[in-house]
Amino acid sequence: MADMMPLFFMFVIVVLILYFSYVTTKWIGGKAVLSRGSKYMKIEDTLAITQDKSIVILQADKKHLLLSVSPTDIKLITELENFVPQSMDLEEKSPFSKQEEFKKLMFKYLGKQK
Repeated sequence: MADMMPLFFMFVIVVLILYFSYVTTKWIGGKAVLSRGSKYMKIEDTLAITQDKSIVILQADKKHLLLSVSPTDIKLITELENFVPQSMDLEEKSPFSKQEEFKKLMFKYLGKQK
């Protein structure tokens, strides 16, 4: 039994080191997320054109800019005048009306429509 005590204490120390590493990493990660935000700029929308290229609408100081973003550079396409961001509900994004049932959709796309 005396031979097991050092092994038990080593196990407890390893568990404590792992626990404190987890807590510290989570704390540092939380601080990093908070520092990523910006007071003066906000990305309104992003559209992926290819795997590594996209178009972004950026709001900066009450102006909206249309930007082209790639891994090597960012280019200003134009400044959007009189741009008003629109919020889209999930219902608006869906190509189906609320009344269509799942069964009807399934038959429609499987080609067994009655």
